Parts: sequence; structure tokens; C-alpha cells
Amino acid sequence: MIETDASMARNATASGLSPLRPAPLKVLFAIPEGDGSAHSMIFARRQAEALRRRGVEVVEFYLKSRTSMRALVQEWKRFDAELSGFAPDVIHAQFGTVTAAFAALGARGRPLLITYRGSDLNPSPGGSLWRGICARMLSQIAALRATRMVCVSQELRDRLWWRRPRVTVLPTGVPLREFHARPRDLARRKLGWPEGAPVVLFNAGRDPRVKRLDLALAAVGIALRSLPEMRFEVLAGSAPPGSIPALMNAADCLL
Repeated sequence: MIETDASMARNATASGLSPLRPAPLKVLFAIPEGDGSAHSMIFARRQAEALRRRGVEVVEFYLKSRTSMRALVQEWKRFDAELSGFAPDVIHAQFGTVTAAFAALGARGRPLLITYRGSDLNPSPGGSLWRGICARMLSQIAALRATRMVCVSQELRDRLWWRRPRVTVLPTGVPLREFHARPRDLARRKLGWPEGAPVVLFNAGRDPRVKRLDLALAAVGIALRSLPEMRFEVLAGSAPPGSIPALMNAADCLL
């Protein structure tokens, strides 16, 4: 695993600008979904906090809609006002698809960093076929405007059609102060789980189709033939972030 502050700082400054210059580096995060109050994109907010601890000024811009053209026009005006008021040195799109394309169009010539995280380049099951194709096309087109890019795996980098030399492969940072081994039985008592039965933990996220809950259920169904007492715990994207370390330590298998 990767220590949060160091790796997240490298992620956001992969454009080549250094946070150690006399004037604080100013970074505008373009983040899909929500307003920062829910649990989605928690890794982006953690990255922003890690950078702030290093003296970087960070503003988080949450794109409220990625599907409504009318809403996107309103978001464009709000984004433009944020650029004028904050005057960032770097714009960091925290996802591909519409978010990256939106940031690329609105960057006004500023350095643009895009982090690709998975389904923005990978084909995903479920949903509209053409909508998925269009979303991945936007990811590819936005790469043409990017100053630098981050892919969280080598496999994602290999899916880019062009400008791969501008890519840094850098997995998302992990806060090791929170995520470390603890006694399983202690974690189970904290959660109120029985201590005897084996437990499989699966993160279905907010879209179980993308995470392939169907495959997880099929695998667990096979395992239950040998371990009928086994429990299958599914995280649906609503678990408080602070509870995840205990859930992982309480499980026998992370699927």
C-alpha cells in the first residue's frame, strides 16, 4: 500500500509544477458527483486534504450533473466563475468521461491533469451501450488536451489511444494510519458480527453492475457448497469511510 500524503501529492503535481515554490501552488479539483458531503469520491477529498497539509491551496469543484445539457451549461458558468476567482495553476480532473472533457474545454489554457480510475476507460457491463461508448470516447478525446495524466494501473494506461508518454502510473494513495491489520475477533465484536462463521466481504459500490456483483454472487454460490455456514457481506457504497478498516479486518476474504 502507498502512504497517502506522499503519493497523493505526487498525483496532483504530476503536471511538473512543484508545491515547494515560494507562492503556494493552487490546484482546482474537478470532481464528478455530489457536493463533498457523501461518501463517493472520498479518495479525491483525502488527496485534497493531503495536499493542503503540504501547503497547497486546493479548491474542490463538484460537477453536479454529467447527463443534463441544461445543467452542464449552468455548471460551466459556475466553473468559469471559479477559475476567475481562484485562478488555479493546475486543473486536476479526478475522473475521465464528461468530467475530464468538461475540465479540458473550460481550462482556458491552464495546465490540465487528468486521473483515470477505471470505468472511464474500461468497458463496463450494464447501462446503455452507446452511452458507455460515448463516455469512453470523451475520456480519450480529453487526453489530447491534458498536460499530464495519471492512470491508477498499467492496464488503464495501455487503454489510452495516444499520449501515453505523458502518463504516470500511480495507484491511489492509502491512509496507512487507518488501514492496518487488527485482530479479526476484535473487529467482529466492534461490528457485532458472530466470531465463528467465515465471512466474505465484497464492495459493490454505487453501481453493482460495474463492480460485477453478479460474478461475486456466482463465486459465493459455489463456495457455499463446501462452507454452508459462510456469510456474504456486501458494501453498497453507503458505509461510512471510517468503518471500512474494521469491516476489512473482520472479514476472512476480501472479494
